[in-house]
Amino acid sequence: AVGGDVPLPARASAGMSSLEAPTLTRRRAIALLEELAVRNTEPDFQRKLQDVSRARGSCGDALAAARHELVRGRQAEVLPKFGFEASDEGVRRVVLELDGFSGDEEVRRLASEVHGALAGGGPAGFPPGCAADTLPD
Repeated sequence: AVGGDVPLPARASAGMSSLEAPTLTRRRAIALLEELAVRNTEPDFQRKLQDVSRARGSCGDALAAARHELVRGRQAEVLPKFGFEASDEGVRRVVLELDGFSGDEEVRRLASEVHGALAGGGPAGFPPGCAADTLPD
């Protein structure tokens, strides 16, 4: 898998507390994003995203919760490889660390690819006609 050969920082492999987050190097940020992009574009995952959207059929809480669960499951397969918790807090920490690379064209491109794979035709990964600002935070 992409990024699988990138070792964790010493403190992560030594048992990082939930209060600490690894510091991503550019190389590790790219590896993390590449793996998420590959996993998010897999046909089986894309089919599941479409199934969730069809099954929920609206822009309500049920759709947001189902998509969150599906995406979080995918993130849980990747984030721990890079020393982050498989949780909302782990995702928040990844986002904060990736913000440090906002000027890096390759990181921005990969982040866009990751988000685009979740788009499903609408804003923020929701079906067409579903405005992201109508959904709960």
